[in-house]
Amino acid sequence: MLRIECDNPELTKALARLGTDVGRCGGLFSDDLVLRAMDGDLSFTSSISGSKPEFLMSIPEKAFIPYEGVEFKLEGNNLVLASGAEKLTPEVRERLETMVSIYNLTSKIEKYKESSPRVAFMNDPEFLKRLAAGRAGTKIAENTLEILTTEDKEKVIVSSFLKTRNFNFGDGQKKIIPFIDFTNHHTLARPFDRGKDSDGNFVMKLNNSKPIEGEDQCFAQYGKWDSHDTYLMFGFSTETSAFVRSVPMEIQIEGLGKIKVNSNIAGRFRGKLPPEMVDLTNFFPPLWKITSEEVEVATLLIPNLERPIALKRIFARLISLMAPDLDTEVLQRHIASAEFQVLSKNLEHYNSLIKLFEEKKEQYKSTPAFREAVKMVKIQIREIEKYQDYFINFATKVEGTA
Repeated sequence: MLRIECDNPELTKALARLGTDVGRCGGLFSDDLVLRAMDGDLSFTSSISGSKPEFLMSIPEKAFIPYEGVEFKLEGNNLVLASGAEKLTPEVRERLETMVSIYNLTSKIEKYKESSPRVAFMNDPEFLKRLAAGRAGTKIAENTLEILTTEDKEKVIVSSFLKTRNFNFGDGQKKIIPFIDFTNHHTLARPFDRGKDSDGNFVMKLNNSKPIEGEDQCFAQYGKWDSHDTYLMFGFSTETSAFVRSVPMEIQIEGLGKIKVNSNIAGRFRGKLPPEMVDLTNFFPPLWKITSEEVEVATLLIPNLERPIALKRIFARLISLMAPDLDTEVLQRHIASAEFQVLSKNLEHYNSLIKLFEEKKEQYKSTPAFREAVKMVKIQIREIEKYQDYFINFATKVEGTA
């Protein structure tokens, strides 16, 4: 049975009811796991020391909540089932009603309205467009700006709120996964463990992962995102990321052509890399186009200092796809130029947002989504400058020993 620490009796009952229901479906909870619900914030802690990857909970497919065809509406800041729930089995409908009551008891809609840029700035289209410009041409930007072109704003608020919580798992239907839903994201945490049980049914598991030293909270990594990604999608900024995703741009390679950079959240590279680059398989961008004059990539990542030369190695490969027989010295010049263009373009973008925020600070100073936007931009600039300074310092040391 799941242990619950909660300061709200009504919420305690709803969480316990959900725990019993999920347990009947075969859900398992470690004795070391505790669900904390204080001041409306949900989180998991464990008594397991450090980040030993011990099992914490397992939620089987039978406990998932498909809500395809169910319509929701808002009553103030409460989420309400409007229609379609009658098509669900009585067990699934009751589980969905319990989840909705938990959302309402923890003020999820109210918090979402305050933190989500797409909702907080829906009456300021130009400002919202500037916030989304760093992901132009992507699904993230499309979802962020959807509210500007839709008359039924309430419907967009509900659908975008649910998009932050649903999992396309198994048959592709939208599903809410109880308790997994309450796990907070951290970039340095382990991902959820997706698998199948002995009968071939899907299972989502959480293993112990405590990336914040000295804290007992257990996190999961939702996906490989940077601070800008999580801000637009969820309304919070990721402090610790393995990279900064470049804004869309074109990199000119003198005498050869260009590298077109998109800003998509893309999966891993599926092609074949040279043996000396296999370690970059999870970092190398998916290739969308390769000609003798242009290479187009789905995304481009400016790494943190854990992998400082990853970007240089990626540029070497991309440029070589256009001109495989380049002299080493010429290739190095092209790599340096490409890297300079990427860093300059991204710093220009985020510094322009800082100037915009100065103009808007009196208007939005009490808006949580605005404060988080400022934080996000500062994080992006900080990480790019750390990368930049690393190589400036490295070059200075090399010159000093020459």
